[in-house]
Amino acid sequence: MNRKYFDIRNVSLKLIIKLYFSLSRVNMENISIFKIFIFNKISIANSLQIVIFVLLIFVLLN
Repeated sequence: MNRKYFDIRNVSLKLIIKLYFSLSRVNMENISIFKIFIFNKISIANSLQIVIFVLLIFVLLN
């Protein structure tokens, strides 16, 4: 279970780093489209975890 979670976080970390550089050139409209996409694809609990994780990454990169 822990290993699976860690692998998912590793994959999402790579994805978030890619997204960070692409989103830095994108306007807020596309970011909200991306949020809607996440909420549709993933359950609410998981998406909240991912949103918190993304926010932490943004804070760390800034």
